[in-house]
Amino acid sequence: MLNRAVIKLLVGSAAAARAEAYVAEGRVVAVARSKDGSRVVGHVVGSSNTPYAAVVELDEHGTPRSGRCSCPVAHDCKHVAATLFALLAREEGAADAGAGSTGTAAADAAAPEWERALAPLLGPGGDAPGGGGRAAGSGAVRGARARLDEVALHVELVPADDRARRLAARTGLRLVPRVALRPLVRGRSGRWVRTGISWRDLRYRDGTVPAEHLEVLRALDGLAGGARPTAFAFDAREQVHADELPASALWALLDDARRVGLPLVGADRAQSEVVWTAARSELVVSRVADGLLVEAEVHADVPADDLDPVGRPAGGVVGTTADGALLLGRLATALDATATDLLLREAPLVVPDADAPRFLRRALPALAQRFDEATLVGVALPEPPRPVLLLRVVRHADHVARLSWHWRYVSGEPPVVEATYPAGHGDSGARLAAARAASGTPDDGVRDVIRERAVLERLDGLLTRPVEDAELRGLATADFFGLELPDLAALADGDPDLEIEAVVDPDAPADVDYREAADVEVSVEIVGESTTPTGGRDWFDLGVLIRAGGHQITFEQVFRALATGRSRVLLPDGLHFSLDDERFDRLRELVEESRDLQDTMGKVLRVGRYQADLFAALDALGLVDAQAGAWRAALGGLAAGASPRPLEAPAGLAAQLRPYQQEGFEWLAFLAEHGLGGVLADDMGLGKTVQTLAAVVHAHEVAAAAGAPRPAPVLVVAPTSVVDMWETETARFAPGLRAAAVRGTRARRGEPLGDTVAGADVVVTSYALFRLDAEEYRSIAWSMLVLDEAQFVKNRQSVVYKCARELPAATKIALTGTPLENNLMELWSILSVVSPGLFPDPYRFSQYFAGPIEREGDDGRLAVLRRRVAPFVLRRTKEAVAKDLPPRQEQITEVVLAPRHRRAYDRYLQRERRNVLGLVDELETHRFKVFRSLTVLRQAALDVSLVDDGGEVSTGNPAGPRGGTEIPSSKLDVLFEMLDDVLAEGHNVLIFSQFTRYLGLVRDRLDDAGVDHAYLDGSTRRRAAEVAKFTSGRVPVFLVSLKAGGFGLNLTAADYCVLLDPWWNPAAEAQAVDRAHRIGQTRTVMVYRLVAQDTIEDKVMRLKEAKSALFASVLDGGTSAASGLTADDVRELLS
Repeated sequence: MLNRAVIKLLVGSAAAARAEAYVAEGRVVAVARSKDGSRVVGHVVGSSNTPYAAVVELDEHGTPRSGRCSCPVAHDCKHVAATLFALLAREEGAADAGAGSTGTAAADAAAPEWERALAPLLGPGGDAPGGGGRAAGSGAVRGARARLDEVALHVELVPADDRARRLAARTGLRLVPRVALRPLVRGRSGRWVRTGISWRDLRYRDGTVPAEHLEVLRALDGLAGGARPTAFAFDAREQVHADELPASALWALLDDARRVGLPLVGADRAQSEVVWTAARSELVVSRVADGLLVEAEVHADVPADDLDPVGRPAGGVVGTTADGALLLGRLATALDATATDLLLREAPLVVPDADAPRFLRRALPALAQRFDEATLVGVALPEPPRPVLLLRVVRHADHVARLSWHWRYVSGEPPVVEATYPAGHGDSGARLAAARAASGTPDDGVRDVIRERAVLERLDGLLTRPVEDAELRGLATADFFGLELPDLAALADGDPDLEIEAVVDPDAPADVDYREAADVEVSVEIVGESTTPTGGRDWFDLGVLIRAGGHQITFEQVFRALATGRSRVLLPDGLHFSLDDERFDRLRELVEESRDLQDTMGKVLRVGRYQADLFAALDALGLVDAQAGAWRAALGGLAAGASPRPLEAPAGLAAQLRPYQQEGFEWLAFLAEHGLGGVLADDMGLGKTVQTLAAVVHAHEVAAAAGAPRPAPVLVVAPTSVVDMWETETARFAPGLRAAAVRGTRARRGEPLGDTVAGADVVVTSYALFRLDAEEYRSIAWSMLVLDEAQFVKNRQSVVYKCARELPAATKIALTGTPLENNLMELWSILSVVSPGLFPDPYRFSQYFAGPIEREGDDGRLAVLRRRVAPFVLRRTKEAVAKDLPPRQEQITEVVLAPRHRRAYDRYLQRERRNVLGLVDELETHRFKVFRSLTVLRQAALDVSLVDDGGEVSTGNPAGPRGGTEIPSSKLDVLFEMLDDVLAEGHNVLIFSQFTRYLGLVRDRLDDAGVDHAYLDGSTRRRAAEVAKFTSGRVPVFLVSLKAGGFGLNLTAADYCVLLDPWWNPAAEAQAVDRAHRIGQTRTVMVYRLVAQDTIEDKVMRLKEAKSALFASVLDGGTSAASGLTADDVRELLS
């Protein structure tokens, strides 16, 4: 089966697209299917105006098997596709026209004879005038030259075939002879002879025949079925019949033959040359006594007898001159099947008087277009029908309306509808022409574009939408019925060219009246009986009461409109009111900000204990009623900029709190009092532990003063290295509290957790034990959960995060100087544990906050985020609060790699670029491979001996006795030059690196130099002993891995810090440096960062600046910056 999909499959999408453009441009000048349906032949003008012949073989189902062409591509090209598309369009058009091609066969047998004869003109669409296609011009298929001396085209009249006889018998049309064509060659006697020449011979014989003559004959060969020079045209037939060929292409080629001088020879004995002339067709309509006579005539510029059409449709006529010569006349306008049939009638077509008005209005305009001339004898044309624009409006249920526009052409009085057309393209002649071209519909002679446009111009200013069918919903329906339809109806009352039909669907309510409310009353009240934030209630529901036009509107209707950005609310009975009001403006902002907090928009707006800023904004609007007094008191202290009530420092606290520590204690006590949670995000070294213990002691003293039972224990979860410190600090600062440290799993302890911690006020455990025995920890009632170094729960996919989230505790507090290190979702994770109602949905948080802030630098969203988290995140920096802390000076020392080190590094760089750059666009998929390559480059910048590549990259020399190589580490050389001076001046130095193997190389060099030192990494068992060696002053150098030194250490004995390798996470470096620069430090702390010049370390430093900006923007009030290691970041690191 032939269809567009099959054509595209044959030639490919690109060639098919170009082919469809060729068809639209009219480049297919001829196309025909063979009688047995097995072959399609086309004639296509190429891109350089070169004509090509294409032939396509079809299988028994009509599906193309292969295509050949005379173009350079030769097979299954765009010309083959264009031929098939043109055939498909023609056959689809013929199917749409039904049996109209046979004239009377298409009409109802009961209709008048004139109506049956002209049925194609009266039905929808109608026959397109003309023979189809455009003339081939002077082009013809160019093939290989044959050896011939002189050729001619024989033109002969032969009897009609059986098919024509059957058609004549069925329709009563005249039987006309056929025109047969064949090539001739000049014989020895000088006469034209048939012997020794055939269509096939034109391809092989050589000679001196003018090339233009051969081109015309070969093009005729191509029209009948030839394609490439090797194909056989016309098989073994000697003649081809003109009525079998596409009319427009045939007559264009015959005109070419005349122009280039190819002899056209008749069949008479004298071999007279065929007379070529122009011809024209004429339609004659005459008034007679009982009606109208309709006749078709043809005339030639050269007088001739018996002019008959050639083919059906006919591009020309054939006849005989007075002296007996054969005449061919090319028609200016090719006659389509309907016009040809009218010409072949034995007698004129009669239109009775009763049908004359309809004929003159409907059939005559379309019929006249099919002839060169039209003559009216005694006939007066009626007034043309006028266009009336009809709008039909159907109102359905649920505020749905359907509009349909049509042009009705009416005539007479009372008006009679002559024709109906869909409106929407009649507002300009250009659009109407475009619509007809797109649909293949001819101009039927009825529509009057100018008058249509005049009607449409009278609608200017009344409509907000184009004149075309439409379905309206909701407020669009209300606006149309309330604003536009009344104006249209008023215009139609005095305008005969506009009609409106408005109906109501039987299923739609009949009492809908679309109108706007004059005024709107708004108030907000708490829904339900409980108006206090106690009794386990973490939220309350706000109901918004709105009254308009005698209606009470529900919260759900209004807030759904606000949340979806609508500007008005429409009620079921058609009443609507605007939300363009200062009260609604602020409500809209609050809903927009808070909809990421709620899983669904219910009938009420739920405000939780963690939406203090939202409650404060509603209260400020003056919309919250007096019922909310308890909530106002509870949440007022959390509003942005508010301060909790002042408290006395607990008597049982054995420490003098600094002012900022007193503030932190009051904040923590306020959260605990109201069952809330938060993040204490002070800089390292500002005393987060003592502030927390102060809040715990305060809770015990309040309970004792009220005669209440002793509070449930507090659970502190901390890194393993800090567990002992919490136990020690509790005994030091809160001697009245009993502390217990959990140092093993239940299996190792041999007793239940309840027995281990019985009687304790503060229980300290590690993250690992908390994760392993999570069920046991959940079985105990806790008054507070404290997460020290809370970045351990920053990954919401981790088990320890889920354990912290699921642990029941009235208050949860996170202690961390770095609540976000890489991206905002880390902050979400921590907040979702301690303040679970603040941002319930991670996806909505990511869409509303993280994405816009990190990727787009959206300062507006950043401001909203800071306002939201401000009540639940307390952060102070050392620079802001610890005025007595000595300064910290930082310096970047650039290290120039030694030549051999540089060459080795560059080889690794080239290798890793090749390995990684192709994977960067799918960073998430290949994250492990990408980070491995980045790690290789970071190691190579330090010391090439750190890279474990199995010898894949040659560095020049084998490994030395300690695992190093003979290529020196440029950075170690710089470090030891620095140490010589620093140690000589009596300073104590912390040396940090992320790579423990590199620290091992430093340790070896220190041993070789005889410098005493301490060493700490994640595998060190006697951690406290190593720390004591340094803090006691026994050794001047402390080597610490960045991870092991990130928390739990107080190393104020050091006043120099050296960071051997930069990392793009600034928080990790900050934690390490803060081991020395913290309260208790009395000397200026010098921080040196050693950065290998022109290596990945340079790029890491720049990336780190962006990470620092993100942290500052959210927690320190700066503007937003991008974050997250992106594909562009990786490309920069490898550049």
